[in-house]
Amino acid sequence: MHLACNYSAALTALLEKGAVEVQWIKTYDLDLLQSTPWQVNSQRGILIHKLPPLGASKEELQSFPWTKAAGDLEKARSPHTAAHLDFSPDSWPVAVERHYQSREVTRAMVERLVSNARWMAARLPVPLHVENAPYYGESVPRQGYPGAMRAGCQPEAIWEIVETSGASLLLDIAHARCTAYHLGLDARCYMNALPLSTVREIHVSGPRLIDGEGMRDHHYCMAEEDYRLLDWALARTQPDILTLEYGGVGDGFEIPERSDVAELEEQLVELSQR
Repeated sequence: MHLACNYSAALTALLEKGAVEVQWIKTYDLDLLQSTPWQVNSQRGILIHKLPPLGASKEELQSFPWTKAAGDLEKARSPHTAAHLDFSPDSWPVAVERHYQSREVTRAMVERLVSNARWMAARLPVPLHVENAPYYGESVPRQGYPGAMRAGCQPEAIWEIVETSGASLLLDIAHARCTAYHLGLDARCYMNALPLSTVREIHVSGPRLIDGEGMRDHHYCMAEEDYRLLDWALARTQPDILTLEYGGVGDGFEIPERSDVAELEEQLVELSQR
């Protein structure tokens, strides 16, 4: 199993001095790596992770730069890429509620997710993985991402999407913790209901309980429970890559809670022992 990590200035600093080792650097934009010393990247593959959500509308899919995405994936030597099992309510042809969908609407949503997975896969030079997204219940976040549509977070739907589209599951454990919390489930029970035999990559980071909002995926430092859940998942899956999603670039990521060099080093050393 190879180790990967979000691209960040903190990661670059650790790699330059040889404090940690990763086999893959994850980024949403290949151009971001142009300013990084070549020796940091030359012996590593790049994981490109930027696609529209799997529930995107036809217009959103058609406006995405697929030719550039395919070229970036080949240039980066990415072994695969992924799309989130998510919708924007605005992408649905009629008004739809984020938390409660009828059987008819749920069926239509699952069919769109399957159809879009096939459509995306046909335009990419590498396998497409589908990533479980975080569901945040009815609590309203004070800022940021409001959470995924409930229909796409149900284990039965994820099973059908994976089996019907032929995609593998990218298991994001922080997302699973959030979804399980807001569905009133134990995280292990929720993950155990997912198609774990298809997992080829696992994402880890540290979610947090936020007053008035419940469990949120903020990509903070991993805590003991996150490591315990990872070990539980590794005993039931055979991933090729384990990716730490701590750190990053841009607004909201380059803050102390997400980019501390010492915490990043500690997590990568701990994960390298898995």
